Amino acid sequence: AKTIVLNRWWQEQLEPSIGPTNVVHNPVGATFVEAIEERNHNHILLLGRDDPVKGHGFAIKVSEKVRQTIPDLKVTMSGPTSSPFPWLKTKGWVSDEEKLRLLQTASLLLVPSAFEGEPIVVLEAISCGLPVLTSDRVHSLPPSVKVAPFEDEEAWASQIILMLQKPTDSHVLRGHSEKYKISVISNHWKTIYHDLIAE
Repeated sequence: AKTIVLNRWWQEQLEPSIGPTNVVHNPVGATFVEAIEERNHNHILLLGRDDPVKGHGFAIKVSEKVRQTIPDLKVTMSGPTSSPFPWLKTKGWVSDEEKLRLLQTASLLLVPSAFEGEPIVVLEAISCGLPVLTSDRVHSLPPSVKVAPFEDEEAWASQIILMLQKPTDSHVLRGHSEKYKISVISNHWKTIYHDLIAE
């Protein structure tokens, strides 16, 4: 038998207790590619269920701070279904098709979560060439994903402004997404099953 974990962080946490593990990342589907059309200007995105762990309330507070510098900032969120502000669009549940469209047209994805295993939306975002800012509670992500301290409003606002003014190069993001492609992950699983059968 083999024990499979999502990333190196989980491997480091678990191996002292359970012994050797293999890392197999979440796969990203082939539809998650960068669109030809130009991205929306100053459009922040947060995709996650309506749960306190996902940080929707924090993201709204930070966005209010950012709007003091970038008054035309727009924010779209899945999860919540009502919005107190005209610049904040709350979508509730979004389909796979709409999620892809948002990842291809937004300016920046926020992941201010208190905890994540390996958020597939981050991997999908970089596959679409979309810059990402996560909290430091999210581990083992590519170096092109920027990180800010958990629930530090000033740090997040400053980083968002910087990333909107100077976005991460989409070529770099897409390059860092290569190892998460479903074809790569499928081959990894194939190797693991082949080794188990050979044993």
